[in-house]
Amino acid sequence: MPGSFAGELKLQRLSVTGSLRESGFLYFPIVHTIDRNNETQVSGSEYDSGVQHLFKLKPPLAPKLSENNVEKACVDILRWRHWYVARLHSGRVKTLDNRRILTLCEAGTPDYLCAHAEHPPFFLETKRERGKRTLVQEARHFEIEKTYKIPTITVDKVEDLLDYLRKIDEVAEDKA
Repeated sequence: MPGSFAGELKLQRLSVTGSLRESGFLYFPIVHTIDRNNETQVSGSEYDSGVQHLFKLKPPLAPKLSENNVEKACVDILRWRHWYVARLHSGRVKTLDNRRILTLCEAGTPDYLCAHAEHPPFFLETKRERGKRTLVQEARHFEIEKTYKIPTITVDKVEDLLDYLRKIDEVAEDKA
């Protein structure tokens, strides 16, 4: 086709020098391009400088957890340990017929209420990794803890919740 340009990427070598565990190096790819006159132009490390350049393989970066991921993992762990977990929605919503506006929990209310037959209840606020509570949330959590004496925990990773549950179990064992 006149005026079109197609490119193709081919690896110079598919094999690794030595074993991958020993060296951890691979060759750069060589790029074959086809120009308008159907002439192949080759570029790559071997053809550009006459020396084969190597690069070191690196492990992929760990994915960042979203708040939904943290929520799901925490709820799954709590239910697996026989905790009753109730989602507390906050804010205002319109009904489907647009006739009424419903007011749910107050702004700043924690995400979940967690209750167990053998342990005291607590509120759970989940955040994304390294997420922070808003000022409204901090004030509401402070009010709940001081007025009603119900602990409120904020977790941004599952390990925080597991540590809290271990602490609760240790307190229950000491009382028994």
